[in-house]
Amino acid sequence: MNDFTKEELKELLDAIRWKLGEGQADSLTFPLEAKLKSMIDNYCEHELVRIDYDCNPDRCVTCQEIVGE
Repeated sequence: MNDFTKEELKELLDAIRWKLGEGQADSLTFPLEAKLKSMIDNYCEHELVRIDYDCNPDRCVTCQEIVGE
């Protein structure tokens, strides 16, 4: 499940990059920047498919993540 929108992730990444540019980086900043970039690159809007309404949970057609629970 996406806890953040793609736009929110981009805002967080911009804030991290600003922190790097201001020389305020610490040992956690670089891995956090990489993780946010990966989350943006792999972001899925979740297009649902329903095969069996009674037994199977909703899954995303693209990433197969169970969504809507």
